[in-house]
Amino acid sequence: MPTSDTTQVGLYAALSHTLTVTTRYVTASGEDYWIFILIDKSTKEIISISAAPDHPSYENGGDSMKVPSPFIDFDPLTQEIILIDRETTEKLLEEQDRYNASSYIVGLIDKEYKIDFSETKEFIPLHSGAFINKKPVLVESIPDYIFVRKLLLMNNDDKIAKENKQIEKQTKYKQKKLDEEFKRNAILKKLNITEEEASFLFK
Repeated sequence: MPTSDTTQVGLYAALSHTLTVTTRYVTASGEDYWIFILIDKSTKEIISISAAPDHPSYENGGDSMKVPSPFIDFDPLTQEIILIDRETTEKLLEEQDRYNASSYIVGLIDKEYKIDFSETKEFIPLHSGAFINKKPVLVESIPDYIFVRKLLLMNNDDKIAKENKQIEKQTKYKQKKLDEEFKRNAILKKLNITEEEASFLFK
């Protein structure tokens, strides 16, 4: 386990995704754990997961309404932000403690859990990470576009369906790249120039 200030980033994506890393300051000082998940509104697929023992606003201005989530480029038209409920979070933390791995939660959610969209849970005030006179400062409310939900364990059919969807995406991505390469080669042939000449001309 790290014994000094570190930044740990875990990434996973299918071949059809572009990975971008944006980090926020986290001190690991909070009494409550915050797990945010960014999903695609139409497909309900997970885009990104953030898990930290401080609210994203802590040491980032301190205003939980101005900095309500870790997702800086959140698009409310196409995306949805989910905050995992306290009960589920505590179970995940217990699991993490057994493996003594700080990055275990994100991988565990990705491999073993699915989001329960059947109900929205009530937000229970959580510690932001800040203290005033040794008393924890609570985040009393969250924006109405952030939904508190629980996680459910995936069964075998869920896992197979998820894997098949990822394979389908990868296949489509590979075919798209092949089509693009074919078109590019056709253009180069028509212009009678090499790949090297094209790279020089279209810098």
